[in-house]
Amino acid sequence: MKNWMKVLIVLLGYLAAIVLGVLAWWANDLRAAVFNQNSPGMVAEGDSIACFMVTGLAAIFPTALALFFLRPVGWFWSLYTWAMLLLALAGIPLEITGALLHHYQVMQPPWELLSVPVVIWTFTIPFTAPADILSALIAPDPKNRRRLLIAFGVEAAMALLVAFRILFENRFM
Repeated sequence: MKNWMKVLIVLLGYLAAIVLGVLAWWANDLRAAVFNQNSPGMVAEGDSIACFMVTGLAAIFPTALALFFLRPVGWFWSLYTWAMLLLALAGIPLEITGALLHHYQVMQPPWELLSVPVVIWTFTIPFTAPADILSALIAPDPKNRRRLLIAFGVEAAMALLVAFRILFENRFM
């Protein structure tokens, strides 16, 4: 298969992911139309979260296909696996920062700005963790596969910590 055809297939996959996200937004908008008069801001946030999550999850498949097409490119895999591992490891200080900010209830300027990267990183876990597993299945050599599995382990541990914080933290304070 020619390179331009591979690129076209991956781009069509991303386009399909965007279409699915817009459909999720539309379906959520129909479902929440009853509440739109009383709380339009909450409905708009629900629409954007539905669109973002569905688009992101659907985009995992064209991304996996692109990674499969890039299997023969060794330098790419080395760079990619190190980036994924560093992204996963960045979650440790971010989650510690988020826990400390919440525990000490420090949410006035300028400290509240520290919570922005925590929230962004937390929202990336549902995308990067499956991407680590899929990438590990596609990775061309054991060294890169090992890095991706370590990244998945770190993100899985951080996801459990986030779930614990969301479900139980307020009960122990």
